[in-house]
Amino acid sequence: MLELVADVGNTRAKLALFEGPDLVGRASILHGEELGPIADALLGGRSPDRWVGASVAPDPAQRLAAWAKSRGGTIRWLGGELPNPVQLRIDPASGVGADRVANAAWSLLTYPNQAVVLFDLGTAITLDAVDASGRFRGGAIAAGIALRARALHDYTALLPEVTLGSETPPALGRTTEECLQGGLFWGTVGLVNALAAQARLELDAPQAPLVLTGGDAPALAAACQGPTRLEPEATLRGVLAVARGSL
Repeated sequence: MLELVADVGNTRAKLALFEGPDLVGRASILHGEELGPIADALLGGRSPDRWVGASVAPDPAQRLAAWAKSRGGTIRWLGGELPNPVQLRIDPASGVGADRVANAAWSLLTYPNQAVVLFDLGTAITLDAVDASGRFRGGAIAAGIALRARALHDYTALLPEVTLGSETPPALGRTTEECLQGGLFWGTVGLVNALAAQARLELDAPQAPLVLTGGDAPALAAACQGPTRLEPEATLRGVLAVARGSL
């Protein structure tokens, strides 16, 4: 069976094709890019048997759904046509984003009967925690690296907007750019470490695995405290787990 899975975030839509347990293709489409050619190239003339997705961005999700319909498919969205099987200890439960539900589903499937602390490092940074009883216990939300970089530029007179390079920046920068990069990088590492420690305390699970996903995860994983699992497709695989009834 060929399955297309979509994760529509605040900045881009990530698409993946699965055949059984295997990821056989993926694409990343920035909002504003022309969707059709990139998505069609991913399909390569094939027609998925199942179309599912999670979205936190309604307008891009609608465009993706229209493209799928033009290709003979109907996307079932997590939290809509695709029921949520995760126990949410949140009030109101409807306030939990579909991407966070998908991350919780991945955690429950990958670490049964264990508490898990998962960070999604994208436009926003989200902490999604599940306990050993399989319940989503909440988490935290903060601004992501690119968002903070843009805010520092937009709300100051002289600071430039910077991006992180391929090398880890020093904490003691010697130029304005290095200072900004160091603050963004090590500030995010500190945020992850502090929130992970507090989440483990509140979960009463000092050995809960730390998992990172999202676009900035590869750059930060090695700098975080303790064993850290990098899982780029956690959200996509979580949506797929729900669609397959694996929980």
